[in-house]
Amino acid sequence: MRALHARTLAELDELTAGRGAEAGAATAELADEDRVTADVLRFMCRAAIEVEDSGWTLLEPVDHMEGPPMALTYAAQEQRADTPERLQRWLGRLAAYPAFIDAYVDRIGEARRQGILPARIVAERFAEQLSRRIAEPPEASPIVMTPPVTSAADRAEIAAAVREYVQPADARLLAATRDILPETREASGLSALPDGERIYDALRLQWTTLRTDPDELHRFGLADLEAIEAERREIANRTGFGDHTAAFRAAMAEDVGNRPGTPDELLARMRADLVRALDATPAWFSRLPHAACHVEPLDAALESDSFGYYVSPTPDGSRPGAFYMNTAQLATKLFSRFATVTYHETIPGHHLQLATEAELPGLSAFRRLGAREACGAYVEGWALYTERLADEMGLFRNDAERFGMLDGQAWRAARLVIDTGIHAFGWERETAVDFLLNATGFERADAAIEVDRYIAMPAQALAYKVGQRAIERLRSAAIPGNAPDRTSAVRRFHDALLAHGSLPLEVLAAGVPRWLAATTPAGAGSRIRPE
Repeated sequence: MRALHARTLAELDELTAGRGAEAGAATAELADEDRVTADVLRFMCRAAIEVEDSGWTLLEPVDHMEGPPMALTYAAQEQRADTPERLQRWLGRLAAYPAFIDAYVDRIGEARRQGILPARIVAERFAEQLSRRIAEPPEASPIVMTPPVTSAADRAEIAAAVREYVQPADARLLAATRDILPETREASGLSALPDGERIYDALRLQWTTLRTDPDELHRFGLADLEAIEAERREIANRTGFGDHTAAFRAAMAEDVGNRPGTPDELLARMRADLVRALDATPAWFSRLPHAACHVEPLDAALESDSFGYYVSPTPDGSRPGAFYMNTAQLATKLFSRFATVTYHETIPGHHLQLATEAELPGLSAFRRLGAREACGAYVEGWALYTERLADEMGLFRNDAERFGMLDGQAWRAARLVIDTGIHAFGWERETAVDFLLNATGFERADAAIEVDRYIAMPAQALAYKVGQRAIERLRSAAIPGNAPDRTSAVRRFHDALLAHGSLPLEVLAAGVPRWLAATTPAGAGSRIRPE
């Protein structure tokens, strides 16, 4: 880590001095996209240095959301093993996994010596997750079953590698986690750590790409919740429930037609919603990705810890994008609640933005594929923005789905309150769970999963609303309320916003007015081609 830290400092020094530009040109003299690239890289270096210096990396090994073993789970969804060369590369990754894990085991020891230990609930969830992974037969593991292969013999060879390399390494990580469990902190938030405020400051910069104040974010979340509740009351009044939004929500839950009978029914409805979005997009976007998008079930080993996640397609579209949906606890998975999830994760949300980004002509691989890793507020802010855009696009079938979207917006506003409450103001876990229940109508088990995510990943949950607010402010400034042909104006705004890849919010705010001024309304682009 120190070598990476030194390289990052050196890169930042070059950028600051202007030596990172081609032919020795100062950053200010670069062409527009090169200047943006320098600005993105400069932000990434500064954020990485602050996070490293804060001590956060000592907490990273024990994390049930993004812990070290997830690297193989994610890689399996992107790695092909369908040629001899690809198979050997995948086997090589598996053989290297023990050294990767042992480095994290060493870091757990260092964290213990320095007294920087994770919250107990996170360590407990992580230990349970590792236990499930280790108990799973290698032949059933997604590490074995997900990558495409050419023969059963190849699949068996991967399973043997999991048995030889992966499971023993996970067992060592599990032992190290169990060893520190008695010493983990009972308090959930970073504020309980000696340097917790510094860690939280660094993580807020990393995730929101802005310098933010916890108190301002907390107040923003509370105010946004009030505004969203007023919108929900409008729907409740319009549908005969008066001001009783909880009664409207209860009626949706009791509606037999609103509940999938099987996981396949839920997935089929989400796939149908994706088709609805595909049909509506040409009016609102000129440039659309060629890569297809699928909705698939989440691996059962992850169902206790995750609602689901999106995986980007390959740049050439040979592997489609996919949203992996948690289909467990089916009784809570209402059609009306998950329409907005589909639009957030696929079209016009994550898939449209990230797949378009990967296909942008003229941008470097760093801008098309790498910058997104450091620009979470842009990526998540876009997806949250598109939940409301879906309503403008006429994608919601009825008020129940619209109400579900507002519950989703309230969920993200509540995150601002809860994340800052936990990590800046010392909230207890149960206080946070109760707050989320009151704000969203979640089931308690789902609310607990969410809150434990915020405990494990401080500040990540802030990215959504902070990014959405920035995008909405840019749109309001770009499109006056009385603009003629509003849909075309919004399409032009989307084209400018999405044409430069994922960006830190300050870079985005400086660029959008410039890009809008330099362009004329774009023509029709290519249709997304579903498989």
